Amino acid sequence: MKKSIIKSSAGVALSSALLLSQIGTAHAFSFHKGELRGSFDTDVTYGISMRTEDADSDNFGAHGNRIFKDAGDVFSNSIRGSSTLSLEYGDYGMLARGNYFYDYAYDNEDLADQAHDKLARDLSLTDLMFYGYFGDNDQVNIRVGKQVISWGENTFIQGSINDINTVDVNKLRQPGLALKDAFIGTNAAYVSWNIDDEWSIESFYLFEFDQVQLDPAGSYFTTLDAVGAGGGFDTAGDGVVGGVATGAANLPFGAPSGACISPDQLDDCGLVGGSLVRVGDKFAEGGQYGLAIRKFFPEVFGGTELALYYQSLHDHTPMISTFYGTGQFFLEYVENIERIGMSFNTNISGWAIGGEYHVRKDAPIQMTGGVLSGLGAAGPFPAGLGLCGTCAVGDEVTGYDFVDRHQMQMTFQRIWGVGFMDADANSTLLEVAYGWVDDLPTKNEPIVGGAFRSVFNPQVTESFWGFQIKQSLTYEAALFNVASVSPFIAFKYDVEGVSNEIVPLFVDDRKALTIGANFGYGGGTWTGGVSWTMFDGGNGMLNQAGSRLNGRTDRDFIQANISYSF
Repeated sequence: MKKSIIKSSAGVALSSALLLSQIGTAHAFSFHKGELRGSFDTDVTYGISMRTEDADSDNFGAHGNRIFKDAGDVFSNSIRGSSTLSLEYGDYGMLARGNYFYDYAYDNEDLADQAHDKLARDLSLTDLMFYGYFGDNDQVNIRVGKQVISWGENTFIQGSINDINTVDVNKLRQPGLALKDAFIGTNAAYVSWNIDDEWSIESFYLFEFDQVQLDPAGSYFTTLDAVGAGGGFDTAGDGVVGGVATGAANLPFGAPSGACISPDQLDDCGLVGGSLVRVGDKFAEGGQYGLAIRKFFPEVFGGTELALYYQSLHDHTPMISTFYGTGQFFLEYVENIERIGMSFNTNISGWAIGGEYHVRKDAPIQMTGGVLSGLGAAGPFPAGLGLCGTCAVGDEVTGYDFVDRHQMQMTFQRIWGVGFMDADANSTLLEVAYGWVDDLPTKNEPIVGGAFRSVFNPQVTESFWGFQIKQSLTYEAALFNVASVSPFIAFKYDVEGVSNEIVPLFVDDRKALTIGANFGYGGGTWTGGVSWTMFDGGNGMLNQAGSRLNGRTDRDFIQANISYSF
């Protein structure tokens, strides 16, 4: 594959993380005959995860927290594979990637069918794209097909310019996962043009829509069963209401509904204490696009890139709307949200530094009134909320309002080299983000249901910020003089504020600490890792469902994995 003429590409830190996730993969099969080149790589991983503390009764509203409720419970026991095929002929090529897994722990639990399909086993084609280089010095690159497009400078913290593709959150939870296996490629056309050594233009058009795959109902990590796969739908009685099948896999949009009962029969997995049942989802369609213009300044700090962005994207996470007075809700994905942003990346005194700012125009924010309307809450609703005026039973009620949401973040990365604690390598990666919303309704405004809140959050704040940091060391030939060891420590801290997402990216005082080590042997043919993650904080805040807003304070866990690449 040809190299870009531009000295520094978008997403320095993220690209580094993706690269590190693939280092050490050995080619089982590769060939080179004339202009034809190819390779086929496979990684097979076994991983296990175990709970290290008993469940908190305040978090028993989540089915998965009742399935795996005792310290010592194994909540993931999986075998996973990932294969990549790459072919190139002259200036043209193709790349295909798929992954597959089986999890014994979830396969032996009583789960809703949709949740079981996500948690116990899966086979996915994540990438299938064709590409070519054209023009003098191969200045134009065109890619068509199922692919991942990376823009901006984020590494850990989401809600960024890089919100083009989506991720499968359940796969992110699996021990030893490579980042390339969690991203969901989208069918798209992508064009980049390196005009000269300093200017470049990129654009994309997405032919379809992919939503974020949230934690399914029954997952160890889920805190809201109703919006995950297998949650919210009517499962009561014989699964038939008025002659219509109402199972999660069969329920047509807007059909009559009964109740959503969890497989263990201990609670209702709908919303508002089980008073609202999910009756379908409204997915967005294609028609998403973006444009980026980059300028490289070779004389500024030895090389600095600035970029401007425009995107029109659909929201990857759902909002909740209802049918007035019916006890029914549905998920929908807001379309055509404009995002305007800028970014930079450079190197200063050995630090790779990247930063970005963007604003999402008319980003959705969940409203309590929109959800309570499904119960027949008193109308009419205040003007300007996107809710109906005087509602009749069965009217569709939009459950969200719109705000302008801003976010800026910076990433600092450094490879220190030999010396510290006698390590052969020493690296630091830090990311800080600050966000705010314009014209946030206050608690004194007459929003239905009382004080302004998103449906599951306490008071959403006008601003919020946090950071994540990871420090790692590498010792080559440390174990028996043949295996490398890389101990690390990572810390995530939402310092202040609550953001406006339905599952908020920032929750005041939420913390997570991970301590672990990775191992390598045989030039990367064998790799492995072990880690311990602890959750804390959230100031004890409860959401409107009565569970802790930081619902993972009792989900501490350890995990281990071993991988073979061939």
